[in-house]
Amino acid sequence: MEHCLPWKVHLSSQLLALALLVLGGSTGSEQPWQEQREYYSGRVRTSIPDSHLFLDSDFLLVRSIDPQAGIIREDMTLLERGGACRMLHRELLVSGSEFSISSDAGDDSACGVLGGADWQWTYVGYSQRTADGLQLECDSTIDAGGIFRESRITDGSGKVLVYIDESGSRLDDQQYAAMLTRWAGMSDSISRI
Repeated sequence: MEHCLPWKVHLSSQLLALALLVLGGSTGSEQPWQEQREYYSGRVRTSIPDSHLFLDSDFLLVRSIDPQAGIIREDMTLLERGGACRMLHRELLVSGSEFSISSDAGDDSACGVLGGADWQWTYVGYSQRTADGLQLECDSTIDAGGIFRESRITDGSGKVLVYIDESGSRLDDQQYAAMLTRWAGMSDSISRI
């Protein structure tokens, strides 16, 4: 189910959370089990091979990595043509080097694998079958420079229906706050899906 929230409410909550993080200070000596946040800005390209159509959207992504709770949270804000914003939220429930996914969209459950050092993973991959028989496969790599995802949606025969490519650069918290503020001037509302 989709509902609209005023953009200013979204912006205020994001900026408040960011301010609390900054005011809380960072000693640079965080323990590996403490929650950490990563910020990204980039572009999503969705393409449909049969039609040669594509849609580009800008995105902001916050990844909250919480080893103590065993959760990786991802909050993505998409800025689409015409200034419309959409928020996507999902949680990766981690157990060892495997995870399951839950999301606001109520998607069918998915499971995946993580690669790299514990809680500093550089690879995230999963496959998910939907109730209508479609298959979603996603491979992500994360490094010091950014996050890169390639996703494919296929039908029951394996034919690719949609490609989704995401490429984002890492931001610090001040850069992220500045981007949120700039986006506030371009959008009147935000939809959460």
